[in-house]
Amino acid sequence: MDIITREVGCICCRMKFGHYVPAEANHLLNGYRLGHDYVTPECQWHHVGKTAVGIDARAMRRTFGPSRKLHKKAFRKEFGSDQSLLALTNEYVAAFESKIVGGGNK
Repeated sequence: MDIITREVGCICCRMKFGHYVPAEANHLLNGYRLGHDYVTPECQWHHVGKTAVGIDARAMRRTFGPSRKLHKKAFRKEFGSDQSLLALTNEYVAAFESKIVGGGNK
C-alpha cells in the first residue's frame, strides 16, 4: 500500500492536473471495508474534505473539484466510480513497479 500513497499520490489530482499530490489511503467499502487490495490514494481534500490553510471549501472545490465526503454525486460524476478509480490506481502502481523491478525506463 505504501507505493500507492508514496508514488502515485492523489489519483484525483493526477487526473485533474497530471502530477503528484501527497495522498492518504481511501479504503473502498461494500457495506464493509474491503481490505488493502481495494485502496485509492486521495489527498485530504478529495478524501475527507479538509481544506488547505487559508483556502475555504468553495475555493477548494473550484480549484480541485469535488470532495468525496462533501460532494458524493459530483465527485463520482467528475472522477468516476470507485471501480474506475481503483483500476486507474492499479495501472499507476503497475507502471511504478515495472520501473522498480525493471530498473528504469524500458
